[in-house]
Amino acid sequence: MSAALWDAQRDLYSDMLVGNARLATLKGSKRSQTGELLAALFKYNDISIEDGYIEADKDRDGRVSEVDLVSFCRDVHLECTDDDVRAFCRSLDPEALGFIEPRAWSNALQAFDHRGERILASRGYTPDSSGQAGKA
Repeated sequence: MSAALWDAQRDLYSDMLVGNARLATLKGSKRSQTGELLAALFKYNDISIEDGYIEADKDRDGRVSEVDLVSFCRDVHLECTDDDVRAFCRSLDPEALGFIEPRAWSNALQAFDHRGERILASRGYTPDSSGQAGKA
């Protein structure tokens, strides 16, 4: 995805999450909330989980580190703290390798995908016939 397109998509998502409507309280840990928000971000912007991994790799070294993901989440104004993102990273890096492996990323975000849909639906965004999220 080009930088300009990503900026436009980020701005759309930022407007959706940072506007007057606040995210409903979700049950579960802060790290699961981070996963849910990432899943919603990717679904809203019609970005595959694999492409989301590439986008989150801020330093373009082929791996998503804690620093990468914290920076990415700040850039897209995800409603979670840096500590929430760090906890999410640690949960996906149990061997403390210093990065999230693509398979762990994919498995986690697939598990959060339906919750991401609920977040979007709670904000009035539903998938259209093509699967792209749009305002209902």
